[in-house]
Amino acid sequence: MYSGNLSTAGAERVPLTEFQAIAAAAGHDLLGLEAGQIETAWLRVSDIHALRQWMSHAGESARRRRLQSFGDFGGRTRLWQGVHDRGEAYIFAGRALDPHDVERMREHFPARLKVVSARSIELCEGTVLDLSATSGDWDVGTREELYTVLNVESLTLAAGARLVVRGNVFSMVVQCLNVLAGETGPQEYHIGILPTPHPVDSLLSGPLDGPSGSNGSDGQPGCDGRSLSVRASVFGPAAADPVPVDECHGGDGGHGSNGQNGRRGRTGGMLKTAEITIRSFAKASHRLSIFCQAGQGGLGGRGGNGGNGGRGGHAGRGGASLNDSHVGHAGAGGNGGDGGRGGNGGNGGISSNVFISCPPAQAHLIEARSADSLGGRGGEGGVEGQGGPAGPAMAENIIARPGDPGRPGTAGLVGRRRPKARIHINETLKP
Repeated sequence: MYSGNLSTAGAERVPLTEFQAIAAAAGHDLLGLEAGQIETAWLRVSDIHALRQWMSHAGESARRRRLQSFGDFGGRTRLWQGVHDRGEAYIFAGRALDPHDVERMREHFPARLKVVSARSIELCEGTVLDLSATSGDWDVGTREELYTVLNVESLTLAAGARLVVRGNVFSMVVQCLNVLAGETGPQEYHIGILPTPHPVDSLLSGPLDGPSGSNGSDGQPGCDGRSLSVRASVFGPAAADPVPVDECHGGDGGHGSNGQNGRRGRTGGMLKTAEITIRSFAKASHRLSIFCQAGQGGLGGRGGNGGNGGRGGHAGRGGASLNDSHVGHAGAGGNGGDGGRGGNGGNGGISSNVFISCPPAQAHLIEARSADSLGGRGGEGGVEGQGGPAGPAMAENIIARPGDPGRPGTAGLVGRRRPKARIHINETLKP
């Protein structure tokens, strides 16, 4: 794909350098690049064979040594993820393609590729260059695979400068890399291979963190019992109308409903395969720090609180007359609802291989580290609803029972931690 010659009017044809050949294949303006422009192309790549030429710049022997890093793909073999894994094993390690896999991949082609070329990039302290292509750039769903290539002749990184890519399959080819001296902390890095900024699990939608469960409703208060009403008469106060004994009793309070469970957090973003090719370090270059980590799982949603029980109804005093009255029973309080269970934390995102190539004599200038992706914290359980108070009694020997409180919700479980990215420097797996 990258063979060719650079020609100008009246001049001999000059063989293209690797940097120029990649830029030319992307349709970049070579004269503009020489003048200091940064060129970006958005390409559609017809098939996996062409995609391999764009994404992998290793020799055949290096690819063969990478084969063992892809393994047997475990339980993902029969899933679409297994097809994806085998496609990347072909691109980066030369694994033979299964025709059935090629057919299943067809719907994802032409693939979406962003190519950035620059003759020279110098990142000063505190500068972050994010090369990521996003689903918004291509107007596609967040689960669609996106590819990015950085093609640069000279890259200079000051202490505290960062070049990052988030959730793209990434290939970087730099002809000469220079890392400047400066104070760097243990958590700082120059190149970050980072996860998609959004969850990618297919079973849930919505935000990364699980929403809280709704609170339960409070129980309705019990109806108050009827009491005799009094009217004036020539003989003094008299009952306006009789009240049957069963209408003197207060009604029981309604039970509070249970709080709903919190939703589990979604799976953290994926760290995609990357190939970093450094043709040479500058003579005075300091060490290059590379960091890789997939996304943390979302927090589990908090369980909803249980509703409180309704109060019991008041007792009434009834009867046929003021001289023939009786006391009703007060209503019992309603029980409180149970608190909802907290949602489980989401699992950490999965990580792929990261391949780093440089001259063997300069391999000591690469400091690469990766970290496990962390599971999200489980949500707290909802608070139990309180039992409703009993209605007030009108006689000491007729006392109603208050409602019982609900049970507190249990906390959700912490999401699963997942293994860190496997980093290979010149095809040797970093411990």
